[in-house]
Amino acid sequence: MATVYDKSSLFLAPSGVNDGTVFVQKPVPIYGSEQVTNGDFATDSDWIKTSGATISGGKALLNIVGGAYTSISQAFSYTSGRSYVLTAVVQGTSGSNGKQFRFQDRGNNTGGLTISNGTITLNESAQNIRIYWTANSNSDGLVISRASSGDWSFSIDNVSIKEVLVDSADFTFSRGSNLSATRVNADGLIEKGRENIVLHSNDFSQSSWAKLNGASVSSTQVADPFGGTNAWELTFATNNDSRIQQQVTTVNNTVYAFSVWARVTSGTKIVNLGAVGNLQQKTLTTTWQRIQAYAKETDVYGFPQIRKHSAEGEYTIQIYGFQLELGTAATDYIGSAATTGKAGLLENTPRLDYSGGASCPALLLEPQRSNLITQSEYLNGISWNGKIGTSFDTNTTTSPEGLGNSALLKENSSNGSHFAYKDFNLTSGSTYTISIFAKSNGANRNLRFGDGGVGWSSGFNGVFNLTDGTATGGDIESMGDGWYRCSVTGTTNATTSRLIIYSTLGTATSYQGDGTSGVFLYGFQIESGSYPTSYIPNHSGGTITRGADVCDRGANLTYTGDYTLFMEFEFTKDAVYFLNSTTGSSYTMFFENDDTYFKFGRQSGDAANLYFVNRFDWAAALGTNIKFALVKNGTDAAMFINGTKYAPSTNTLSTGNEILDWRYLNYSTTADRQEQAYIKQLLEFETALSDTDCEILTGATTYETFEEMALALNYTVYE
Repeated sequence: MATVYDKSSLFLAPSGVNDGTVFVQKPVPIYGSEQVTNGDFATDSDWIKTSGATISGGKALLNIVGGAYTSISQAFSYTSGRSYVLTAVVQGTSGSNGKQFRFQDRGNNTGGLTISNGTITLNESAQNIRIYWTANSNSDGLVISRASSGDWSFSIDNVSIKEVLVDSADFTFSRGSNLSATRVNADGLIEKGRENIVLHSNDFSQSSWAKLNGASVSSTQVADPFGGTNAWELTFATNNDSRIQQQVTTVNNTVYAFSVWARVTSGTKIVNLGAVGNLQQKTLTTTWQRIQAYAKETDVYGFPQIRKHSAEGEYTIQIYGFQLELGTAATDYIGSAATTGKAGLLENTPRLDYSGGASCPALLLEPQRSNLITQSEYLNGISWNGKIGTSFDTNTTTSPEGLGNSALLKENSSNGSHFAYKDFNLTSGSTYTISIFAKSNGANRNLRFGDGGVGWSSGFNGVFNLTDGTATGGDIESMGDGWYRCSVTGTTNATTSRLIIYSTLGTATSYQGDGTSGVFLYGFQIESGSYPTSYIPNHSGGTITRGADVCDRGANLTYTGDYTLFMEFEFTKDAVYFLNSTTGSSYTMFFENDDTYFKFGRQSGDAANLYFVNRFDWAAALGTNIKFALVKNGTDAAMFINGTKYAPSTNTLSTGNEILDWRYLNYSTTADRQEQAYIKQLLEFETALSDTDCEILTGATTYETFEEMALALNYTVYE
């Protein structure tokens, strides 16, 4: 019996992850013969050159003067409808920064290799270029030419064009240029992207560190906290303002954390750590310690610094590894040099999420959302309209992030209510979801929050039992270690909408406080939408936006013959869309679940021009794991869900409309399509698999070992 994987043309299954990078098992790409002659420019031949183009030294050089058209080209033939890949190495030379050149087929026709997908912006570093496209009936050869005027030049080498016989199944991911996304990692902790904003974080001899009012740094390094000799001696003069500092660009009203390892060689000394106007005293001993401080920036320039304490005379300390980052608590140290240091879940990295204690991650794809709460972790930084019988403490206990950066909504000793409230400017008539992570601090202390009776079209009050993990009027999700994510959803009817948040004793909102108990809080979020998405850290005085996750294969997959599509995913909302355009104007595949029917279809444009829709008397509860297969065999279609075959309501596909054509996973700018999905596995087969194969592929059976699976499926195993 042949294995179904023998026929697989695309396989996306995470087998490992490190710092947000996906490692996948996937087929090795197979390419056809080389189309380009002399693509390495070993000789000055085979290319047609216009004025300004030369070939020498194993490269082609295109020298553009003014608006003159400069190009090299070569004639050869493509096969219409087949996919090709172009690779090359290009490098800008004189005056090339920001200039553009293009790859183009000689037919210059839409659908071929055209200006729209072949234009490249240059810099003066070498770039490895890879472009996929599908040839059309008029495609012919290759033209490489300038796309910007002026006086500039660029070189090109190792040009190759080959037909793609079996693709590598690579996906690229994009989300935006900030660090606003999070995931739940394999340890069950919320993981963020992190950045050390200072430069030369452990080279205090650099000029980026200003030595002011007599401060000096030794030229010889000394023993550091980790057994090396990479620490520095910093000597303060008698001047009370003696210090070292660095000017960095910061954002007003944003909270930053400062940290550095420090010690003295004998006795104790006091230093000041922080920024201008926000310095905190720290006592040093002979033992290395990582001292920390946090502050809300009040200027466009920050001056992170270590300053002498005025009560001390001239003295010397030892320091190692300065870090300035967003938030109220220091994260693991990230070294920086001439550029900032970054770590964790960075921009445009896929989010392999382990929510719910999963041992195997799923790919988390979410729409664009904004956190409207300012200072989402520094609750003392929020401009509350009122705090009654309560106060907020900062950095009180370990949060779901694994840092000591949670806040405490602390009751005072009065007999009455213990709450805080704030009025928000929201869009009337819009739906919002409010969420926060909470943990009990004290006997039977729970959380309640709601609309406060102001600005919402229908009242909502979520009551959350932080002992047994139950909720009334809201949703609650366990995060481990006594932490829960609590959320409520409501619709506004006024621009001023109030939120009120209580510490309760059991369910009572009025009681005698003890002055210490209350509720630990972390990760406050208000977002426009009917359900909560993953936490978006906001340390600023405005809103923070996480961009939509775009999973881009680089070229559409198109099959006009028989095929089998397999997907494993989790319904987190009632619809999942797969698009062939980042504009959100059309989608070519979708899943919908309305608690009565399961539907799969293909649509072109926004007018519900459905090619086929399959409805089944089968409903998937939210959170259900779906193994789905669609088999197209001639003019018939069949579907399999979790091992069972279902007959579609209509199984005839009209001629010419059965093409499977898609490129992007779960991306849309249209509000009603901005749904969340966990994608776990994706397979495509360029054949109609048998019912038996599909039942195996979508079945719930799992195996402890490969040998067990091979025996059950009658695989042939080669030693």
